Amino acid sequence: MTFVARAEASLEFARTLHGTGLPRFAKLAEPGVTFFELATGHYPMLSTPVELADVLVRAAAGEGLGLYEGCPSAD
Repeated sequence: MTFVARAEASLEFARTLHGTGLPRFAKLAEPGVTFFELATGHYPMLSTPVELADVLVRAAAGEGLGLYEGCPSAD
């Protein structure tokens, strides 16, 4: 599962949701769940189509960050 987060719904926000401990957000930290951040509005296919295409290709190749990868609090 891959999430492409807009600036308003950043990876940090996903970490905050997961940190609540609510069961519905537990899957966010599971292995195989990856995240990309993309500086765009609600319709990235209109505002940043090239960048979105790059993210989709990278996601298909298995790239992306886990919820806590690269996070100082995870070290």
